[in-house]
Amino acid sequence: MALKSQYAGDGKWESEIKIQDELLHTRVWKGQSNFSLEKFIAQHRNAFISMEQCAEHVAFQLPNERTRVAYLLDGIQCNDAPLQAAMALVRNDTGPTGKMSDFESTASHLLPHDPVSKKREVGTKRGVAEISDTFAMEISDASMKKPSVGTTGVELRFYEREDYRKLTEAQQQELREYRDARDKRGGGKRGSKGGKPAQPKKWDKKQKKLIAAAVTKKMEEKEKEAQVDNKTGEEFKSYIMSLISGETSKVSQKATTSSTTAVAPPPQIKATINSILRKVKNK
Repeated sequence: MALKSQYAGDGKWESEIKIQDELLHTRVWKGQSNFSLEKFIAQHRNAFISMEQCAEHVAFQLPNERTRVAYLLDGIQCNDAPLQAAMALVRNDTGPTGKMSDFESTASHLLPHDPVSKKREVGTKRGVAEISDTFAMEISDASMKKPSVGTTGVELRFYEREDYRKLTEAQQQELREYRDARDKRGGGKRGSKGGKPAQPKKWDKKQKKLIAAAVTKKMEEKEKEAQVDNKTGEEFKSYIMSLISGETSKVSQKATTSSTTAVAPPPQIKATINSILRKVKNK
């Protein structure tokens, strides 16, 4: 009961009526922003519907159609000439079935003269009210159409590879010439937009410096690696030569004890060492 009294009691309905009634009396539309006249009329319509719902719970005298139209016209304070002329016609139509006694009829009469909607429609397609005919105009002049068939009977369009191979040499030649001419006119799709060739990317000074620094650093690293490899290779070669020299000296000493002729080291030792080094480096 407390919740009903707080959120659905008479005080809540009266508060809602006060808010909606204040909207009808004080809300002003000047047409100087993106807020359209249609939205302003919708606010008046929604306010009246809310007041009808509130009147079912509390005693309240709802405004009649003439009062609603008067509130709407008083709230429109826009100096647009066509809209002011339309409002003047509404005020003069005071008959029993006139627009001054019909809110929806007045809204339908004013909406086509909304200056905000007209600004949005600038540069777009015409509205429904401005279209005089729904049938497309048939163009009989062939010069107004793009060529579709060449002199050799080939259709000037894109072909898949298998279909292109089926064309004769003359047809292929004419199709190539047509595409080249289209690309020169800017109607092709090669390169950038409009058929123009893609322009090379321009590098600024900062990017050039960064690239040069990166390249220099990489070259220095490569040079250091090469120096280390050369040094390691020489040390490895010296070590192997020392081992071979030691073995050959032992062999020569043994040979000296048995005969007077010294045994020379094999001539392929140096070539074998180089091949070993190359294999190690490759691995």
